[in-house]
Amino acid sequence: MIITRDYLELLGADCEELSFFDMEWPEGAEVTLENCRRAEAIELSLTWLAARVFKIAAWTRYMSLLGPAGQGRAEAFYTVWQECQRSIK
Repeated sequence: MIITRDYLELLGADCEELSFFDMEWPEGAEVTLENCRRAEAIELSLTWLAARVFKIAAWTRYMSLLGPAGQGRAEAFYTVWQECQRSIK
């Protein structure tokens, strides 16, 4: 799946985050570990996105994968995203 500005707007993203997203991925971004790490590096909130796209079981799994200080958000998000994608197929 490609995450686009339009999709983020539908989810209620704020203008500042949309601007950062647009600068990095004007055509949208596929959910890859590299893109998740880049999003985290430019301070886009993967936890905000996770709260809006994951169902409760996936959200719980995501939260369980986070390190003690919220470390590893990119890896946690990507792991749960992949698990969700596999369960859809």
